[in-house]
Amino acid sequence: MKRKQWKLGTAAVVAAGLVVGGVVHAATADTAKPGAQQLPPATGSVALSPAELLAAAPPAAATGVVRPGGAVQPKSAAAVARAVAAAPTSGKLSIKAVYQSTNYNCVPASSAISLGTFGVSVTQETLAKKMGTTTSGTWDKTALPVINGYINPLGYSVWDTDTTSSATNLLNWAAYDIGTLKRAPKIGVWMEKLPWNKGLSGHFGHAILIYGYDLTAKTLTVWDPWKPTGGTHTLTAAALNATMQTGGLSYLAGHSDADLTNAGDLSGDKLNDMVAVHRPTGTLYRYTNNAAGAFEGGSNAVKLGTGWNGYTELTGVGDLTGDGVADLAAIEKATGKLWLYRGPALSASTRLLIGTGGWNGMRDLMGIGNVTGDAHPDLVAIEKSTGKLWVYPGKANGLGTRKQIGTSWTSMTKLAAVGDLSRDGKPDFVAVDSAGKLWLYKGLTFAGGTSRVQIGTGWSGMRSLTGVGDLNGDKIPDLIAVANTGGDMYLYPGKANGLGTRTKQGSGWNG
Repeated sequence: MKRKQWKLGTAAVVAAGLVVGGVVHAATADTAKPGAQQLPPATGSVALSPAELLAAAPPAAATGVVRPGGAVQPKSAAAVARAVAAAPTSGKLSIKAVYQSTNYNCVPASSAISLGTFGVSVTQETLAKKMGTTTSGTWDKTALPVINGYINPLGYSVWDTDTTSSATNLLNWAAYDIGTLKRAPKIGVWMEKLPWNKGLSGHFGHAILIYGYDLTAKTLTVWDPWKPTGGTHTLTAAALNATMQTGGLSYLAGHSDADLTNAGDLSGDKLNDMVAVHRPTGTLYRYTNNAAGAFEGGSNAVKLGTGWNGYTELTGVGDLTGDGVADLAAIEKATGKLWLYRGPALSASTRLLIGTGGWNGMRDLMGIGNVTGDAHPDLVAIEKSTGKLWVYPGKANGLGTRKQIGTSWTSMTKLAAVGDLSRDGKPDFVAVDSAGKLWLYKGLTFAGGTSRVQIGTGWSGMRSLTGVGDLNGDKIPDLIAVANTGGDMYLYPGKANGLGTRTKQGSGWNG
């Protein structure tokens, strides 16, 4: 017999127990039992199958390869227990909670709240459309790519894992995500097993959110978006784990390659080095070129500073200070100011303000070399609101008046300067379009249309595109990129107007 569907009215937004919009409802459970027409669909939340879990899970790091520096997101129960030891004993995030607007929107609603802890504002209706939610619910195999589409550019990934055999693992994973990463994970549960749904008959997949934990009391605080019995509940990790679907924890990981960029020669050996932010800790690391076709990671990665999660769009810009050492530009998120960090230390104590504000409105900042014909390296960026491409001429200790060099760049992402790949003596860059095609734009005009050259497909699944100069010794500049799934780093050797067959450089960059 087909069950009649029940739909809630307008979603209420709840923050700190106060309703921002919709009907007033305290952030606690309703006591009334749901009627027959209020039951959710049986497959409201569908976790990945064991086979899908195995295929989607980031692989363990291989041996004998260059790894990122700093502590990485643990992938075993023992490792997560060690990591959570550094987290506070308890914590609770501030969330903008919503009730699901239909009885089958549990995944989009919980995901919208989770994304809010990343600073991403998106409605559950938008997510439901992107996730392919139907009256039968939402599958995680379609939901996870959507969530990752929002958080991968911010330096995070989400994966499903199974905790049904260990409540301690569930508690520790949640404590790591909430206490260390400051992000709230979505989980898949069996609705009728939740303590506040005692007496509910049937078998219903459901999605809720964990946003608080206490390691001493061994409790977790959750938000249930199903309004009849939902809201905020605190219960033991054991009680919550007893309700979990297999593979139901969508745990979060911070990348080690956040804002990866070619920083130029910071080690004094005349070879280009890379820097990147380790997202879980906000630490900036230098990965030194080892002159053997790779970069030094692991214990050889050089710690340059902390507090870098407050910055974005890091890009090497060459030597703007005139001291013979390459410098780094970065946008301060809180103010929108653009700062220049002097190489090789990249210390905040000697940084220079080169953009007074408004830089949060720019993206894909890219040190491109000298394209304006003077003696200084230049900066290229896309204006978010208009899609215009601008070049900012370099000058001593700063930037000059910008010049528009392109329009309609809204659909282009992942810009990366690659040096002279076209072999015409001028600097080039690559970019990825909405279809995942990789294009080569030749300097100095960087014209589109028939002037650009398609050099790849399937690049939607790659991130951190970084031109690293000639890494393999063939006198043609090469490109580094990281695969979203798995976190493996690859070297794409340059060839005239294109790229050769990639080789694996390292793993573990998903954290």
